[in-house]
Amino acid sequence: PTLVMMHGMTGTSEMMRPFAEKILPNGWNLLVPQAEFPHPKRGFTWWRYENEDEPGRRSLTATELIDVDTSLLKLVESMPEMMNAKSELEKLAKTYETDIQAMATELQNKIKQYDAESSTKTDEENGKRLQEVQSMEQSIRQYQGQAKQELQKKEIDLLKPITEKAKAAILKVGNDQGFNYVLDSSQGQGVIMANGKDLLADVKAELGF
Repeated sequence: PTLVMMHGMTGTSEMMRPFAEKILPNGWNLLVPQAEFPHPKRGFTWWRYENEDEPGRRSLTATELIDVDTSLLKLVESMPEMMNAKSELEKLAKTYETDIQAMATELQNKIKQYDAESSTKTDEENGKRLQEVQSMEQSIRQYQGQAKQELQKKEIDLLKPITEKAKAAILKVGNDQGFNYVLDSSQGQGVIMANGKDLLADVKAELGF
């Protein structure tokens, strides 16, 4: 397990580390990332400022949203769990690749042998050998499909707890910094956190129903 402690606006990883070390459970890893962008006043922030702070401002510009998304992606990529997951996936993929290559080599050797011996065999024997080769080809295709499915399932199993931890960190940082909404700026994604007012009833009233 890994404890991820993210400093707030104008903070630094150096400032956060002593506190993180005090609450770190025994046997846990500790990750205290440093935000990428210097704050105009002091410390660092997770997005660059296009302008100086405006009192009470709680919305981010398009550039700042991209910076937040990029910073969080870098954070997830640097987590020990992510690196371990990648290593495990690469190891499993290599195992499947080795198995498939061995099966393909066996098939090619079998084809060469049967081709060389075909003139000395009866039509019945050659027919049985052809069926054997076709069966081997089908087995390889089935194994390739199975390997792909297993890799996809393994990736989901490994990445789910990592993304859930990242989401929990996003929610905490959003709440701590007073944001009502946190949006995922990745294409095709949506709202991560929504603590604002639901306007549906007011909109219905405006429409007269």
